[in-house]
Amino acid sequence: MMESEQPHRQADVEYVILEVLAHGRIMTTQEVYAAVRRKLDLAAADLAKANERDNEHKIDQIIANALQEGRHLCTREWIERVANGEFRITDKGQAQLRLLEQLKAMLDEFVPDGE
Repeated sequence: MMESEQPHRQADVEYVILEVLAHGRIMTTQEVYAAVRRKLDLAAADLAKANERDNEHKIDQIIANALQEGRHLCTREWIERVANGEFRITDKGQAQLRLLEQLKAMLDEFVPDGE
């Protein structure tokens, strides 16, 4: 996997979280961490030790923040916490993901790779 130069922010991982939950099954926090990390080009800063948690990388802290009930994914009802540390995408989340994929396809059509 190619390493990114810029560290990821919460907004960067939200779409990826929707993607990894798109199958509709319940996933644990650890499963979401692993799946999101596999999809991202991680920067060295993403793999640095988290500020508050010695046993986590910064990217894990960013993903955990995105999964919190008070953050966008939950407040917009795109994902739901079904139990402690277990998440699933909602119908609203599926609709948002389809919309984002349509917008991405439109952009890809109008802006060819390499430009």
